[in-house]
Amino acid sequence: MRVMATNSKEQQKFAKWVLNVGNNSLPAITEEEGIDPDWIKIPSHMRLPTKDCSLRGLIRTIYPDHQCHFRNAMYLMHRSISDPKNTNVDEVNNAILNRYLKNYTHT
Repeated sequence: MRVMATNSKEQQKFAKWVLNVGNNSLPAITEEEGIDPDWIKIPSHMRLPTKDCSLRGLIRTIYPDHQCHFRNAMYLMHRSISDPKNTNVDEVNNAILNRYLKNYTHT
């Protein structure tokens, strides 16, 4: 994993967490009514705010002020949306590209 090669403690901590998720070595949430016993706790700073849990809200959260930064490679390199099973990748990519294409054609 490339993140492990960085010196940032925050990035290394995140990389370790992702590896633990992939290795199924995080503790499951204790069983509560309506919660799958295989679910894990996602740290609060990694969760989408509950006020807008739509794909549009996710994109706005990860790419704030994209109108000002859509040509900035570093801005884009420091953001990502992951799909652990690649089930929605095309939908997410198309939604993001459509937002950027709208800005590109209007500038």
